[in-house]
Amino acid sequence: MSYNFLPYEQDQLYLMPPSVQEWVREESYTRFLSDVVDQLALSGRLSCFYAQYREDGWGA
Repeated sequence: MSYNFLPYEQDQLYLMPPSVQEWVREESYTRFLSDVVDQLALSGRLSCFYAQYREDGWGA
């Protein structure tokens, strides 16, 4: 049995996760924050935050 297995939830509303892009307006502050975090991640400024997570995927 896989350690990364997610349990089945019978009351799950969606088969696939919804796209936030469809639910959030283009001019929303939420999109702005998402873009800022993406840019910080691409520039490597979030590496100290991600350092505590395992790279092999175990423990998700």
